[in-house]
Amino acid sequence: MTKLYKQENGIWILQTSDGGGIELVSYDISSKIVDETIYIYNNSNNAPLYIGKISDLSDSAGISYGTKENLFAQIGDFFVKASSDGEAFNELESKVDETIVELGALEDRVDNLGVEANLEPLTARVTELEAQRLCYGVEFTRGLDPAMTRWIGNTAYQSSHPVMAMFKVAKVKDGKVTGYFNQVNLFKMEDGTDSNIIIDGTIVTDDGSDVMLVNESPIYVLNGGTNETYERRLVGKAPFVYDGDAAIEIPAHGVCIDYSTIKDGKQRSIRDNTVAGTGSAGIGGISYLANGLGGIKSIASRFYYEQCARAKNTDTSKNVPYCNSFWLDRDVWHTLLCIKFKTKDYHGDAYAGKSLSSNDSAPTVSTWGTVTGVRVTETNATFSYYNLSSSRFSSASGQPAVNFWNLLNGYRPLLKMFEAQLALSYAYANSIAAGTDFIYDGATYQYANITGQNGLADGEMTAKLRKKVTVNFIGRDVANNVNVTNMQIDYLLEQVIIKGRVATWGHLYCWTSGIDAWTDNTNYHFYQTSDVNKVTIDTDSAEKDLGVKYAFENAYQKVQQIANGEGWVLRMNNNSLIIKNGGGSLHTGECAYSYRLGGATAGKKARKGVYFGDIAHSSNASSRHANAYNVPTNSLTFLAGGFRVQLI
Repeated sequence: MTKLYKQENGIWILQTSDGGGIELVSYDISSKIVDETIYIYNNSNNAPLYIGKISDLSDSAGISYGTKENLFAQIGDFFVKASSDGEAFNELESKVDETIVELGALEDRVDNLGVEANLEPLTARVTELEAQRLCYGVEFTRGLDPAMTRWIGNTAYQSSHPVMAMFKVAKVKDGKVTGYFNQVNLFKMEDGTDSNIIIDGTIVTDDGSDVMLVNESPIYVLNGGTNETYERRLVGKAPFVYDGDAAIEIPAHGVCIDYSTIKDGKQRSIRDNTVAGTGSAGIGGISYLANGLGGIKSIASRFYYEQCARAKNTDTSKNVPYCNSFWLDRDVWHTLLCIKFKTKDYHGDAYAGKSLSSNDSAPTVSTWGTVTGVRVTETNATFSYYNLSSSRFSSASGQPAVNFWNLLNGYRPLLKMFEAQLALSYAYANSIAAGTDFIYDGATYQYANITGQNGLADGEMTAKLRKKVTVNFIGRDVANNVNVTNMQIDYLLEQVIIKGRVATWGHLYCWTSGIDAWTDNTNYHFYQTSDVNKVTIDTDSAEKDLGVKYAFENAYQKVQQIANGEGWVLRMNNNSLIIKNGGGSLHTGECAYSYRLGGATAGKKARKGVYFGDIAHSSNASSRHANAYNVPTNSLTFLAGGFRVQLI
């Protein structure tokens, strides 16, 4: 009979009936069970180490394990190790799901044996195995194709994604969830009552609630890990360790489903048509969302957004329960999206797509209406197609041409708060199918499902919402050197929505806290904290002598020193959104861009904040696009905010 047991030194021994032994610690092991036969392989050469009946496998004393249940109860940690390292993880996890012995059954077994026993170790073991069962995600090979190398965990979770399923759109007030929305119709709550989501100041008034995407239970996340070859994006509902990397706990929390607006000195996630966000008329007689009512607030500094988030707290010197948009939340969301789409290139056309950005090519006659872009009606009734980044028209002769975003509304927000979610809600409530034009709130929309993903019909607000905007331009056609009147320009604005939340790339940059940098014109020095309680609240933006520290240098961990510059990211620092090595492209490597070209006075150091996601006229938009050019006091038309809440 073959023996399988662990020595006191922790080394596993597979000993054949003739007394020969193999130290399995030196091997990369995979294993699987089919019916009552167990297979153990050496992964380096796929050589079988043992193939036989479970009943023919014994412990060090020669006592047969007998059944699958006994085998897992006695030496389950061997199989956890083997499965985590080997190719048979998926298969084995399913077996674990089938064969984990419930505590009650263990108690019966102990009673039947007539043994007085402390069941705490058994309870702990069940908990441990359950944690392993719930740990799942994707593995990438660093620096290579952004598609996953392999799936880690129960194969059923590839579609069900139980951790992502925990996130739901809810009303939050004073740090507490007060009710859940219908997840595909935000005009209704979960119980069918009206949500009163649009505040008009008369019939519907502001009760102090915010609309947020929340998970009410802690989750455990591995955002990359420390392995030099493989990047692991893993999640679970219980603590777990994978390849020596312990998952971090993300407490119950919520994030904005869009950017934010500012009302009464506080950041809010609401659609309030009595409150002006940031609006402006365009050029050449174009007026689009000019008054900003119900709109997103931009043109504010990071310090101001931080102040307006903390203003929601009883103690405004604290960052709990409310804090400005936090970098770690973005990285966790990235992990969830990597698992959902099984690639880091989820902004690629084959997946969610470019959303409100100028990534990839401009629309064509065949793709018009399916991606963000612009169509100009020519005098001969033909069309010319452009990205928002393209320039052709100016206000008058002698003036330079401006790009199509600037032409429309001067780099201001292109949609109102929750506009995409409300249009999708209207479509669902009125049984409007994908690919069908419909009118909501005076505008024309259409939506498309995302290939391979659940959509409205499946109870999930994940879709591409497309808004059609037509304007007439009066001014100068710089390209043709002529004046024009009533030149028809069509805009197609596509906003990607995932689980009720706007895409975290394109449209507007988002000022983000918990991450800071300084530069001396030669190098950037990046710092971050994973503890929201440690986010600094100072507003120190003045240049300093070299050797004099900013507050964040003492409060945060230094992550990287890297030369001033810009470019694509081949690898991020471990468990960070900060570049380690350059390389790749929009759709290769890390699929992310790093911009570090801010300056300082000679002999001084200058503080730099970081904003993420990129903007509508950029061709480098991705969720982890990081721009560290500006001081945190700077405010621009396309710099927006957001906030998070640690649920009470």
